[in-house]
Amino acid sequence: DSVASRGLGDVYKRQISILAILLLRHKNILVSDFVIILNMYYLFSESIIKVLESYSSIRKNSNLFERYDQVLNKNLQDFNEFDVINKFKVDFIDVSYKYPGSSDFALENLSVSFTSDEKIAIIGENGAGKTTFIKLLIGLLEPTSGQILFDGKNISADDRINYFASTFQTSKLFPGSLADNLFFNNKQNRDLEFIKSYIHKNKIENKSKLRYLEIEDHIGNEFFDDAFIPSGGQEQLIVTLRALLSNKRMLIFDEPTSNLDIDKEIKFYNILSEFEDRGYIIISHRISITNVVDRIIVIRDKKVENSGTYHYLKENSPYFKHLLDISEELMKGAIDD
Repeated sequence: DSVASRGLGDVYKRQISILAILLLRHKNILVSDFVIILNMYYLFSESIIKVLESYSSIRKNSNLFERYDQVLNKNLQDFNEFDVINKFKVDFIDVSYKYPGSSDFALENLSVSFTSDEKIAIIGENGAGKTTFIKLLIGLLEPTSGQILFDGKNISADDRINYFASTFQTSKLFPGSLADNLFFNNKQNRDLEFIKSYIHKNKIENKSKLRYLEIEDHIGNEFFDDAFIPSGGQEQLIVTLRALLSNKRMLIFDEPTSNLDIDKEIKFYNILSEFEDRGYIIISHRISITNVVDRIIVIRDKKVENSGTYHYLKENSPYFKHLLDISEELMKGAIDD
């Protein structure tokens, strides 16, 4: 269609040239009339071209939307929600990882063990290797050396990902309804009461409709004129809700409250505490996270510096104490400002 509209544009340009020649051959026509007629024909032809281009764009986007809608609405026979896995243990044994093309290790000889029902925080400075650790855990990366064992067995990267529901800072919503984003066309585990409670507790408002977000509301103004456009914090809360609704035994959150104010951060962690039978791992730069977990893993210089409870690390990890002091200074500075 777009090629055809460009072709018609070339036709109109040739016709304008022919019209100009015919008008010039007319002996009785005034120059002013010639210019007016030529401009009118030019404007008319340009309008026709724009109409054709708009029509072409509408047809193109319409076909794209139809294909997209078919993907969302068809029964995905190859999509099966992984069954809820029983409690499991993970062992990292001297795990090292080097990104392709890099001469330096992102993690080096890291060893740590934990079980799937633990509530864990991972803290450390930027570049310490926290995100690399998570990517290795859930199967996005394979170790350069060392072993990752599940209940004492080697598990492939493709299988490791089935044990976890993960959200990262790069996790995004896609065009479709809120239900599409939360369930991926999965008919199971639609806990609508929990979803409503979560939305209300976190005050996720659809301001264009002057009410809280609802399950049938559209997301993605690429396709929907009435789309809900989330803020960064709202999008973060919704992708986290998507993980909470999964059947996976352990949840992984990478900076889940980075776009939330303190009040919403507290509410989020209160909701998370309701999941007593499921473990989670939270990566965060905020030391406040250490108050809502059972165990803290401190990663420093690409390996585990120490791990334990808040009180244990405060007494036994100079580095953790150092991070606490920095956090307190930052908080004091913010209050003074």
